[in-house]
Amino acid sequence: MEPFDLLLQLQQTARLRVGLPTPKVTKGYWTGIGVRMGKEHLLVPIEEILEILPLRDLRSIPFSKTWLQGIINYRGNILPITDLFCFFEGEKTARDKNNRVLVIGSGGELFGLLVSKVFGMFRLPIKEKRALDQDIDKTYAPYVQGTYRLKNKIWPVLSVERVLKEPKLYQVGKHTNYLMKVTR
Repeated sequence: MEPFDLLLQLQQTARLRVGLPTPKVTKGYWTGIGVRMGKEHLLVPIEEILEILPLRDLRSIPFSKTWLQGIINYRGNILPITDLFCFFEGEKTARDKNNRVLVIGSGGELFGLLVSKVFGMFRLPIKEKRALDQDIDKTYAPYVQGTYRLKNKIWPVLSVERVLKEPKLYQVGKHTNYLMKVTR
C-alpha cells in the first residue's frame, strides 16, 4: 500500500470515529457543511473540518480579544475557540443551543471556530459553483472561494484555510504593547 493511500485510509477511519460523515467521492460533486454566522449563511468544505461539537465547558482567557471566546478541553488538548462572527463583524455570536464549534486542524495545530448554527451536509454539483458574487459582503470576500445558490439565497464557500492565514487571528492579546514593555 502506498503511503498516500494509507493516509487516506487513516483519515476515513478517524472521520468515522469522531462522528463526521465520510463524504462519498462522486465525480462532479462537492461536499460542504452549511453554517450560519450571525445572519450570513456560509458553506465550509467538509475536508477542512475534523469534527463539529456543541459549545460547552468554555473557559475564558483574561486580557484576550473579544473574538477569542476561550478554550475547551478537546480530547486532552487545549482548543482555542474563535467566534467567527465577532472576528469578522466585531459583534459576539448570540449564545443559544444551536451554537456549534467547527474543529479545524491545520499545520499540526487545532482551532475551534464558533458558528451560530450548523444546517448539515450539502452535496452540490461542482458545475453550479459560481465565482465570487458581487453581492458578497466585502468583509468576507478575501476568505471566499466561490458561491452556490441554495433556497434562492447566495451561500459563499468559506475557505477556513484562508481564514487561518489571517495574521490578525493570532494577535489575541488586548494589551500586547503593554505586555511587550513589561517583559523588556
